[in-house]
Amino acid sequence: MSERPLRITFVLPCYPRLPVGGFRVVYEHANRLAAKGHRVSLLHARGLPERGPVPRGVPLGRFRRFAADLRDLVSKPRVRWMKVDERVEMLYAPDASERHVPDGEIIVATAWQTAAPVAGYDWRKGVGHYLVQHVEHFLPHGEDPERIARRVEATWRLPLRITAVSRWIAEKIASSGVRADVAVVPPGIDASRFRPFRPLDARPETVAMMYSSAPFKGGQDGIAALRVARSRRPALRAVLFGTEAPPRGLDPWIEYRRSLSEKPLVTLYNDSRVFLCSSLAEGFALPPAEAMACGCAVVSTDCGGNLEYAEHGKTALLSPPRDPGALAANLTALLNDDRLRRALAEEGLRRIAAFDWETSAARLEKRFLDSIEPGA
Repeated sequence: MSERPLRITFVLPCYPRLPVGGFRVVYEHANRLAAKGHRVSLLHARGLPERGPVPRGVPLGRFRRFAADLRDLVSKPRVRWMKVDERVEMLYAPDASERHVPDGEIIVATAWQTAAPVAGYDWRKGVGHYLVQHVEHFLPHGEDPERIARRVEATWRLPLRITAVSRWIAEKIASSGVRADVAVVPPGIDASRFRPFRPLDARPETVAMMYSSAPFKGGQDGIAALRVARSRRPALRAVLFGTEAPPRGLDPWIEYRRSLSEKPLVTLYNDSRVFLCSSLAEGFALPPAEAMACGCAVVSTDCGGNLEYAEHGKTALLSPPRDPGALAANLTALLNDDRLRRALAEEGLRRIAAFDWETSAARLEKRFLDSIEPGA
């Protein structure tokens, strides 16, 4: 238990009906901070003006957004895809205005859309913090990328204490010339949940990959790499998983599993020899880390935040983004060489064990406590 219990509020940018990595990170922190005796609230703000227009070319995009907004107005949301500690207060508000925010010692923005509201709150809401989980220029806002970049970088200048989830993000903020006083607190992986239970040598020739149609995820690059690898390894089978409808035109040997809960996801990782990540940019990248913790050898792009745990030739095979051929070459190399695959998987297990949620939450807690010390 903490010697000084705090009243902490995290401000989140929407209601997460489906699994979202950034929300999972906040929920994991909230669970552990509540277990330490802190009073934690999670404020989910629905109607943020900065969520951007519906991207062009998305079928029925406007109708789906309207339907989701209407649903959230008439029914109380509930997070079903992850267990949130009952001591954590779940708040749902139509916007991020100050009247919905409880008074406390610490207030935390968790995305660029929530940073400006948090920075403008009265001092009674707490000392302002900003948990930066991505270089959000890359996200699919449906707007001009340069305009989004300017707006995102403007949030880095706000009078908030910034904590990044990876050194890559901290370096991007520093290289922008905005500020250099950024702390780094990587997420953790729960080894009691994400663990290997199937021997590395007993796994079928299966490759797992998380799929999303978001451009920065590079999903089509991953599928292209799988097809090239399959031409060289005819026994190869792939399993894609995600929260949206499967991509069109998948080959018969590529299976798609939608909205997996945690237990079948861990089983999929354990049934796979390799995990493939084709992202263009990631703040940390939870799925490859989870797969690594389950004994998968990882083939990935060098997408930034994954360098916290993915080291080429030691814990993973890495290649530049937007190069399906290089991804396919690395994937084929591991499928052709069980000794190399086993070595990467075993070293990956050792490396990822250093990322645990208790350590991560303790570091974030210290960041909060230090900010309210006299003179901070």
